Amino acid sequence: MESSNPAFRKNTFAFSHDTTSQMTMSGAINKSGLLFLILMVFAAIGWNLENPIIGFGAGLVGFVAALFVIFKPQRSPMIAPFYAAVDGLFIGTISIFAESRL
Repeated sequence: MESSNPAFRKNTFAFSHDTTSQMTMSGAINKSGLLFLILMVFAAIGWNLENPIIGFGAGLVGFVAALFVIFKPQRSPMIAPFYAAVDGLFIGTISIFAESRL
């Protein structure tokens, strides 16, 4: 059965792999830590700005970036830091408004 979902196309995982380097545990931890650090820095910025337009605009931009990664997975290493930053802005804005409501 053929799916029309772009994430389940036959060639989704067919892009060329770099066979000279392997994924290691320390590499995965380092990249995850760096992305988490970027997210937390931008969440603190979003918390201190307290501007809903910037926060919700960042949420919309993050959604578009996520869609771009779905359709162009080869670009995900370049988009991941950008996505972490806009997601951090969105999380910081949501958090400050949730705290102000309590």
